[in-house]
Amino acid sequence: MNILFIVSETLKKRLGGTNPLKPLRNQEEIHYGVSYISAMLKKHGYNTDVFVVTRYTKNAEIDKAINQFKPQLIGFSAVFREFESIAKIAKYINETHPSILLLAGGAHPTLEPQEAINASFDIVCIGEGEYPILELVQQLESGQTPTKIHNLWIKKQMGLLKKTQRDSSYKTWMNFHIQIETFGKSG
Repeated sequence: MNILFIVSETLKKRLGGTNPLKPLRNQEEIHYGVSYISAMLKKHGYNTDVFVVTRYTKNAEIDKAINQFKPQLIGFSAVFREFESIAKIAKYINETHPSILLLAGGAHPTLEPQEAINASFDIVCIGEGEYPILELVQQLESGQTPTKIHNLWIKKQMGLLKKTQRDSSYKTWMNFHIQIETFGKSG
């Protein structure tokens, strides 16, 4: 199964175009959540790719990325300032490639899931996405209708399926308390 991630860099100016081989210019532009999810999916044998968009990205460029990679699922990551742009792209993809499932995640969909699910997204990930999206992809690949996946809101023909958030304490590498205790000591 192919999963394409679309991330937005709406604040970039498109002077002379972007380098398609290196769309992110430095470490600060890396979307770590997408990187974690992609690594999890690749570890389990799935194909992933990322397509970086700006507010100047043309629909033809989006179509080219989709037609070349042929994803069954497209995951979008958005903060507040990028959500409107991402939602427009999702609407376009929904109209032109209706068989592809569209998932929204990131800070804004986590804080405003109702707004995200009311946009053109089929699924909204609230909070951590590594395991929920892996479960989603596994269910889709096995031909199941996705259900009972914590952290996901899923649009259904009969309404909206909302699941509670899972415990994210498995994120042991994000233990900020040890840094505070280590660096906060005097003497």
